[in-house]
Amino acid sequence: MTRAGFALAGMILALGPAAGAVPGPRNVVAVLSSESRYYREALAGLEAELGGPVAVTVLPDRPALPDRVRVIVAFGARAARASFPSRATLVYCLAPGVRVEAGGGRMAVRVDMLPPARAVLARLRELQPGLRTLAVFWLSGSVEDAVRGMREAAAAAGLALRDARLRDAAELPDRLRGLRDKPDAIWIPPDPLLVTERNFAVLREYSWANGVPIYAPTAGLAEKGAAVALSSGYQDIGRAAALAVRNILEDGTPPEAVYPERLETALNLGAAARTGLVFSRSILASADRVIP
Repeated sequence: MTRAGFALAGMILALGPAAGAVPGPRNVVAVLSSESRYYREALAGLEAELGGPVAVTVLPDRPALPDRVRVIVAFGARAARASFPSRATLVYCLAPGVRVEAGGGRMAVRVDMLPPARAVLARLRELQPGLRTLAVFWLSGSVEDAVRGMREAAAAAGLALRDARLRDAAELPDRLRGLRDKPDAIWIPPDPLLVTERNFAVLREYSWANGVPIYAPTAGLAEKGAAVALSSGYQDIGRAAALAVRNILEDGTPPEAVYPERLETALNLGAAARTGLVFSRSILASADRVIP
């Protein structure tokens, strides 16, 4: 995996509406950070949920924003950080590490990379029924809501959460060595500042040496040695963005954040075996992907 793969971002190729296609809302414009299949999948989910194609611009081209535009859907960090007129509500997705604050007449809606924390935690406990203590390492302020949600879900479920926010990425090895008691597992939020190639290698080494499974936010990290990846598909994220768009167009009051509904599971059997994690037949049957 390249360093870009650890950035938890993707790119997509933009095409105009196909001939004869039923158009989607005329007052919605999609802006893509660049050309990549991941954004293409998310855009496809958006358009499928909205019922047809929308106008699309790929940066660095200047977005064509008609006066009637009410919603701009930004795919990726570069698009999310772009300057748009405040008359349009910004819905941004696939932009881990980015937080766009509303203000100055602009409204902004974040599409999370994962379903709500309670759904993620419920899946963790299905995968590891003996889970009692969960460690969470994080760095970016943009994932603070996700960690807070996990903290609240853990408290409601009677699970001990060791919440460790790092001052910088270089602090991770010392924080791992400083753990007095081994947690039952480590959960990594979709934090692009934390999840670098070097940091993941450190986490993997700790995981395998101490028998502590890692639950990662992308299937690519399961390929690299996490026992499990819990993520949402790009089309599911696009569909979640479409639900926010619909809400804005119908009543003009956008939510602060929306969440994809489906959680995809990738299992790395070799990495799981190194940590003593054994999956039931039902878990193996329900997994979206199994890596030997």
